[in-house]
Amino acid sequence: MLSKLIVNSYKVLIEIALWCSLVLTLGMGIVTAGVIGLLIGGVAWLIFSALLFGAFLILIDIRDRVKSIETQQYNQTVPNHD
Repeated sequence: MLSKLIVNSYKVLIEIALWCSLVLTLGMGIVTAGVIGLLIGGVAWLIFSALLFGAFLILIDIRDRVKSIETQQYNQTVPNHD
């Protein structure tokens, strides 16, 4: 039960981590170098986050798609008694 809670909350935790890292990176870019720092920080954050979190987000997407396929197959095999 606890393991399912952790797996289900992982998507939310990654989303929060991405937003926090974006805000911190853009804030540090503005403080250190103004608008140019904002742009450089945004591009650097995008590359870094794609490399670091991309694989995890792909795995979460695959997991969600497999779950929806299982649900569709279950709904097709269970007779409807209306």
